[in-house]
Amino acid sequence: MHKTNDIAYRSPFVLFANEEFGPKDLTLMATPGQLVECVASALNVPQATVVLYDRVLAEKGLRSKGGRGKSAAKVTVEDAANLLIAIAGTSSGGIATAARTVELYSGLRYQKRSSWKDLISDETPADLVEAAKTIQETDFLTVPGMEGLGSNHSFRDGLVALIEAVRQQKISFKKREASDWARAYVSLEGPSFIDAGISVDLTNYPRAYAKYELRDNKVEYSDLNWRQTFSHRAILPIAQLLGLEDAQPAKAKNRAA
Repeated sequence: MHKTNDIAYRSPFVLFANEEFGPKDLTLMATPGQLVECVASALNVPQATVVLYDRVLAEKGLRSKGGRGKSAAKVTVEDAANLLIAIAGTSSGGIATAARTVELYSGLRYQKRSSWKDLISDETPADLVEAAKTIQETDFLTVPGMEGLGSNHSFRDGLVALIEAVRQQKISFKKREASDWARAYVSLEGPSFIDAGISVDLTNYPRAYAKYELRDNKVEYSDLNWRQTFSHRAILPIAQLLGLEDAQPAKAKNRAA
């Protein structure tokens, strides 16, 4: 059986996800409790369930810790990425395996995909050659905010970079026209084939896709496999919670004014 779950989102972060209002809190001051509430709402998962995931990650050193009150921990983008990976990647393993899930999927490595144009040879039929010329592709490592990722980066590196790119407003999923196709999807699959992917479609960029695989494919076979995804609709409210930044340089803003 192959199960697909495209996780949805709901209020109170729906207004921001629809970009009906702008950023308010501009500093990284979110607490673990606020992150739990945000992720639970964005993924439409019971908050009590997300609390359990968060507790396991904190106990295993995979979430920032602090005291209470003013000394309470302030979460990072890495904390948010770990929580998303834990929830999306433990479909069959359960909450108890959340830390192991984060470590496993965080270790997946980027695999550069071959372009259709790279497969063209002297023996390729002419009609396929012409068709390949029309295919529009974007190298994932050239997407705004992804330029700093190396060719050997991990899945968690890619997810952190995506959240940071949204947080710093280097990329936007706001549609200028009804025909615009701006979105991002993150997928995790397992347990027989442990892999993940990040797909980004932007108004000014053709689709870019990053695939992440295990370098060591020694995993136990299971005939019960699953695939779960979440999208930019979950990433947007998390980026706002962590504090949006204006990526436009001050001088450029002054000139624009």
